[in-house]
Amino acid sequence: MGSIVSYVVPSEGQTRLENDDHKNSGLTQRQKKIMKKTWESCINSNSIIICMEIMLSLFDKYKDTKEVFTDFKDIPNEELKKNKKFHAHCQMIMSVVNNAVNAFLNDDDELFAAILKITGERHAKRAKNPIIEKHMERLRDPMIESFKRHMKSQWTNEMDNLWTSAIENIIKVIIQGIQETLSEN
Repeated sequence: MGSIVSYVVPSEGQTRLENDDHKNSGLTQRQKKIMKKTWESCINSNSIIICMEIMLSLFDKYKDTKEVFTDFKDIPNEELKKNKKFHAHCQMIMSVVNNAVNAFLNDDDELFAAILKITGERHAKRAKNPIIEKHMERLRDPMIESFKRHMKSQWTNEMDNLWTSAIENIIKVIIQGIQETLSEN
């Protein structure tokens, strides 16, 4: 959401539309443009590395989360950095996140929700217990920290607010998919 000053007195070359709130997200065109730029230049271009950082941070902080990953639970984190199966898993995670972020940035709320709810459903069917929600919630801080590290000087207070909100929303929708699936069983 643009400041009242930028709405009333647009900067040079900026139209009022760029400051108008987007229909469902509450974000302005300018904010979405900034998010898209940082996503493409900082995050998506380093997706496997970023996801590895996120997962390894999660495994370091929460040993019980690593136990859920049967393929990786007995492999030391240092070795996971070189493990192609782990890289592939990280690529799959970031493909889902990338598809969801692109749907969000293109104002396709239905696709955004569908992508993430399906992810939640799949995790719920595999885990078969509500504890999986806790594991998903734990992703928030490692994701924010990794995004911040890779955005470097582009990480401002505004970026912190935008990406924190986006990450929280991604996790929330995945958890909705988990809850809906578990309530059906």
